[in-house]
Amino acid sequence: MSVVEREQHGDGAGPQLARLETIGAHLDAVEAALAALDDGSYGRCRRCGQPIADEILGRDPLAGDCGEHRLPVMPPGEAG
Repeated sequence: MSVVEREQHGDGAGPQLARLETIGAHLDAVEAALAALDDGSYGRCRRCGQPIADEILGRDPLAGDCGEHRLPVMPPGEAG
């Protein structure tokens, strides 16, 4: 049975696909951070070029945006 067929029949493939998408997004962020290290722009906001605060990079070494341009992270279960 293909992934699409399992998704249609509801055998639990949905959560697995969501996890794969999450892993893919994380891999993209890691690759972007590595590219920034290579080109010398790591630690600088990709939108304005200003330095990203050490507190932000300490919490999230993959951060690509400064505090002004960073999207707020909502705690789980909290509606926006």
